Amino acid sequence: MVGPGRRDARRALKAVFSEAKLIESYGMTETFGVGGQVCASGHLHFHPAHGLIEVIDPDTHGPVSSNRIGTLIVTPLPPFRDTTLLLRYDTQDLVRVLAEPPTCELRWLPGVSRVLGKRSLSIRHENGWAFPRDVLEALEAIEDIPLPARCGIWQRDDGVGVEVVARSDSAVTHRRVTDALEARAIPVRELRVVTDQAELRHALPLRHAA
Repeated sequence: MVGPGRRDARRALKAVFSEAKLIESYGMTETFGVGGQVCASGHLHFHPAHGLIEVIDPDTHGPVSSNRIGTLIVTPLPPFRDTTLLLRYDTQDLVRVLAEPPTCELRWLPGVSRVLGKRSLSIRHENGWAFPRDVLEALEAIEDIPLPARCGIWQRDDGVGVEVVARSDSAVTHRRVTDALEARAIPVRELRVVTDQAELRHALPLRHAA
């Protein structure tokens, strides 16, 4: 499984294994029987026979319109889940509803965006959201950042604070990190670059949903 922030890891794997085929998928123990598959266009698709997939507003718990953010709700259907009755399980995984009907190879399956991050790990600011996926993918595209990126994000009044483990705490590294994050519309109001993982104060867990 290739999770959030693994875009640069994917490139590294191809450098080692040449053109090996990498498959991205989504699943969790709680909703076993319902799994998602990522298409070539980057959408996360689910088979409707395996489960009911909903996206609800994290605040109002109502339906979410196209191109908006919501949490993924999963109800496995029998016989794919016949040992435990599980109704409308809130995964707390944030996704974006597709703005337009997909035209990809899996367009006949319901789809949403890739998982952007857990609700509890995402930061809402005055201009939108800062998601773990965006932070990780921005950081892991920088050569100064060892893979897998170890970092943290936290709330600031008018934006977010970001910390990251890098090979050096230099002015060049600071500039590269700031530029990469701002390119993804992440309003960085505080940046801490450290060289030792033990110095992280708000570390994101290494394991993330895909």
